[in-house]
Amino acid sequence: MPGNEEVVAFVELRAGAAATPAELHAFAAARLAPYKVPAEVVVVPALPASATGKVLKATLRELARVT
Repeated sequence: MPGNEEVVAFVELRAGAAATPAELHAFAAARLAPYKVPAEVVVVPALPASATGKVLKATLRELARVT
């Protein structure tokens, strides 16, 4: 249903970095307006990208439905 969506943040951590979804959510909540804070944070090994390097948003939408 349009206009009734939840924000899901997909995060690719830098090499050697470590953070849990809860830590990332708390980080965002401390810095963003309440309506901008993602409902869910998903840490992924790598963001899906096309050959030109653009993030494949459709693939992320599918991941959001699964998680």
